[in-house]
Amino acid sequence: MKRFTGAINTMLFLSCLLTTAFSAQTGDGYRGIWYEIGGAYSGGMATYPQHQMPMAVYAPAAQKTFFVYGGESADGRKNLQMMIGAFDHQKKLLANPTLVRDCATNDAHANPCMAIDTKGHIFIYCAARHKFSGRIYRSCKPYDISAFDQLVDTYMPYPQAWIADDGRHFLKYTRYNKGNGSVREIYSTVSQNGTAWDFKKSTKIANDGHYAATTLHQGRLWMTLNWHKSGSDKRTNLYVIRSDDLGTSWQTTDGKPVSLPMNFPETPSLIRDYLTEKKFIYLNDLITDAKGNPVILYVEASGGSKSQGPKGDPRRWMTARYDGKQWHFHPICTVDHNYDYGNLRIDTKGIWRAIGATDAGPHPYTTGGEVVLWESRDTGVTWKRAKALTKNSQRNHSYVRVPTNFAPEFFGYWADGDTTQCSESDLYFCDWDGNLFRMPRKIAKPWVQPIPVP
Repeated sequence: MKRFTGAINTMLFLSCLLTTAFSAQTGDGYRGIWYEIGGAYSGGMATYPQHQMPMAVYAPAAQKTFFVYGGESADGRKNLQMMIGAFDHQKKLLANPTLVRDCATNDAHANPCMAIDTKGHIFIYCAARHKFSGRIYRSCKPYDISAFDQLVDTYMPYPQAWIADDGRHFLKYTRYNKGNGSVREIYSTVSQNGTAWDFKKSTKIANDGHYAATTLHQGRLWMTLNWHKSGSDKRTNLYVIRSDDLGTSWQTTDGKPVSLPMNFPETPSLIRDYLTEKKFIYLNDLITDAKGNPVILYVEASGGSKSQGPKGDPRRWMTARYDGKQWHFHPICTVDHNYDYGNLRIDTKGIWRAIGATDAGPHPYTTGGEVVLWESRDTGVTWKRAKALTKNSQRNHSYVRVPTNFAPEFFGYWADGDTTQCSESDLYFCDWDGNLFRMPRKIAKPWVQPIPVP
């Protein structure tokens, strides 16, 4: 195993498939990466993409929320730096973030996700896409972000990681196949303790192009998928499967066996036929309610990813809820971009809150906008605006993330960015009540107060 403390040593850096001069910049502030792709989306992408999860975890034993993001170096170079930060819920302070990996690319698809095991070790899963290698790291000490061991170097696009109560690690990831990389296939693998992995023994879950979201609740895995037909940028249909053996076998929502790999578009796991409806969907989040039933947050759109502007309207934030017998579909609000991403959570009183950039920002019909907190008290049937967290912003806000097992002092975090040109990107977080804070761009000490935003 390779070990480093904050910065990356020369041998670790040289193992990266992309080469550039390395400049260590650890523990000096929160700055997000700016990224764009082919006119489909652009802006502050520190917490992009939605297909890497979770990106933040609250650890009750430490009374801290740990979170990862894609940063940029202090000299303003637009190369991606995989960072981890922490928020102390007792002291209400932010830790100086730690650089885990300098990537020599600005591709935010390489952003990390994370998990924490039962002993408090923090695992960071640095993603991979196309020619860029993915990596898995583990903190040297429990609940500590100062030093990490590198465990794995492999091809690992869109990782999603969950740790079972028995200590086993489940990892869902994607492979681009068939030459031109247009076909996305879903795989999963399991490690007994997170330190040793055998990707050759992975289970192939789905053929022919998909995006997915997963969650783990009391030993049961849930996965929702859409169908991203090869050679097309149009994502449609909504599928759900579950597993009680950490991904060895899968069933439909009502417990019928699912044959692997699944072939699309028609499978028993289909819960809504958006292909027939001639609509497209963009998955945002998957959680479970108090009874362990799945709830999905997604964007329903009239056009594919490149259908920008009004021609893609109407676009709606939607929830799909399973009550144990049937699915219920309800809108939350309208949005103006297919990548207006957010997260959904349910508190102990049964209050539903969805948070994301649903209002138009300074650059309408581009990624993100102004962040709004939405609330439902009738299991998602009706919604009201609880609070507008940002307004009159100079840059669009995007990709709001909520920690797994969140605590109210650190509810959601995200980044901003100009969607029309390359810009600086600041990071923000809010509490459950909607109070807003900015993370300092420059930090010179181990812990610092966040900056309240009126």
